[in-house]
Amino acid sequence: MSPTGRKELLALRDLINSSLDALLADEQLDIPSIHEPLPGPPIASAAAVEASGAAAQLQAMLEGSAWTMQKSMGGHVVSSLRVAIEAHVVETIREAGGSGLHVKEIAKSSNINPEKLARILRLLAGNHIFTETAYETFANNRCSIAVDTGKSVAELKGNRFPYADTNGFAALVAHTADDHLKANAFLAEAVLSPETADSYKPSEAPFAIANKVDMPFWEYIAQPGKEELLARFGYAMIGVNSLGGGLNDVLLSGGFDFNGLKEGATLVDVGGGAGAVSLLLAEKAAHLKIIVQDRPEVIKREAKSVWEKSNPSALASGQVQLTAHDFFAPQPVNGAEVYLMRYILHDWAKPLAIPVLQHLSDAASPNSKLVLIDHVIDPLCPSADSTAPYPLLPSKGVIFPLLVDLQMLGGLNALERTEQQFRELGDASGWRLERVAKPASGMGGCHLIFAKA
Repeated sequence: MSPTGRKELLALRDLINSSLDALLADEQLDIPSIHEPLPGPPIASAAAVEASGAAAQLQAMLEGSAWTMQKSMGGHVVSSLRVAIEAHVVETIREAGGSGLHVKEIAKSSNINPEKLARILRLLAGNHIFTETAYETFANNRCSIAVDTGKSVAELKGNRFPYADTNGFAALVAHTADDHLKANAFLAEAVLSPETADSYKPSEAPFAIANKVDMPFWEYIAQPGKEELLARFGYAMIGVNSLGGGLNDVLLSGGFDFNGLKEGATLVDVGGGAGAVSLLLAEKAAHLKIIVQDRPEVIKREAKSVWEKSNPSALASGQVQLTAHDFFAPQPVNGAEVYLMRYILHDWAKPLAIPVLQHLSDAASPNSKLVLIDHVIDPLCPSADSTAPYPLLPSKGVIFPLLVDLQMLGGLNALERTEQQFRELGDASGWRLERVAKPASGMGGCHLIFAKA
């Protein structure tokens, strides 16, 4: 091992040890075993992020070319996850109880060959999703139980809409393992072809190339005959809210102070969908007047039923209004105190994002604020004031936003952004970025707070 490698290995060892010591020192922190089939988000701790990232860098350092080869074969893990979900493996094992179930019994829940299923589940178990407790006998663990729909196998068999009335996480993983795996198989064709290399049109994304269509993802899943895909995507978006702490990023500590707004201040939830964010704000900042905007079909069907079930008094009193609006058209609400967008702009590349923000700027007053809740990608190069002799990527944040970034590229020709890219969006659309508030753990969305330029 070279002297440089020795020093880097020592640095990683110290980082892992100090991070784990910090985790163990917090006696209130729940740290479940990987073998316990207990659902839940990642451990909410900056030390956990540091330790996890350092462990991955250690593995890459020690494995070298083998690491690269394993990453090139990562699609096999993803496709195996989809099989496990659609073969109802987690639910079958759960219903059987005990310490595990033989693959021949698991296979009875679907039309799958037990020998092939054993190979699929062993690969997943080798990646810490399921545990092989005895030969060809598999049990659920902390990672596999995440895709449990909570339903019985009898409910799932032959069900066209298996993700209805679930937390959406299984739908999210299945959506990624199906739509996005297929899309990104054509990433090279999309980014290298002279016809599409410089295109940011959603209709020319890798997804469209993979499916041999000239339409964006949204239109594709809205076609007759694609009802299952449309429903799965809808529940997948619910699953996003169950990842990494749910809606905690809306009330981010140190983020925008919604409670600090004056009585009766207007907040416009732009592209708010059924209103999950606004439901939370209507409860936690009840003095606000909230306007939820989205496409007519979303407002008429989903949003109306959600609010009538969850908070009908907010509609009856006028505290909350549900309004059909296309955010590519001029914004009808002038002078709102806050225009809020949560995980919206990552669906749109710069040529399409600028008009959306420009419409909000045109409607804003000098005192209006634009609040974006989104992932912010940190560069992986050492910062100018870094004192570390060797770059340690764990200190630069988590890998998750980078994966989502490529998911956006593959599906929609869109992207996650760095702080500088958000600043440039604001400069081009009449907004000035004032500050960015990030979650302490490194997981979840950031608050990007803009003022009228």
